[in-house]
Amino acid sequence: MKKQIDRFPPGKEAEDYYYRTLALVAEDYRPYHAFFSQVDTSYAGNSATPEESTGPAGKQNGAQVNVTILFDASGSMGAKIGGRTMMDTAKEAVNDFLSKLPEGVHVSLRAYGHKGTGSNADKAKSCKSSEEVYALSAYDKKKMKKALAKFSPAGWTPLAASIRDAGNDLKNETGNNVENIVYVVSDGVETCGGDPVQEAKKIA
Repeated sequence: MKKQIDRFPPGKEAEDYYYRTLALVAEDYRPYHAFFSQVDTSYAGNSATPEESTGPAGKQNGAQVNVTILFDASGSMGAKIGGRTMMDTAKEAVNDFLSKLPEGVHVSLRAYGHKGTGSNADKAKSCKSSEEVYALSAYDKKKMKKALAKFSPAGWTPLAASIRDAGNDLKNETGNNVENIVYVVSDGVETCGGDPVQEAKKIA
């Protein structure tokens, strides 16, 4: 790394050096791209759209809908795209998504990776950071904006632990008339040794 960085041309902008450094350590996603490019996305027919729901306000087909947002606050969310951090863009997207939900839907927000730093010394602390910052309730734009403002890009990515915690948050929301949705907002993969797929299967 040091030898490669020493070869960087002088006089470039900070963002240029950031992406040059990122290229040295970034994971190769080409095998994943090849795999997903071959996935058959055909379907038999159109499914119902949200506005076609005939259930009461805040319900789909008569079910109470609960949406839990899992928000990645790891350090990589501080990277910039188009002059804005990925975290700022993601926060805006979350508010936009929630504002378009039917009236009566209950929402919650859980941040993860929002404590510590990306250093190895802080890994244990950061990998334990998973916190519900907006308890399951009706969507309130001002309260949600305040909850989103509580954290900024920080440490590692305990996605699996956050999914497990989301399951615990929703454990009492059961029954034939209840539909629970866990919505993950992230720019990367699990970095704390957990298995997000297995945790998702457990709560499913």
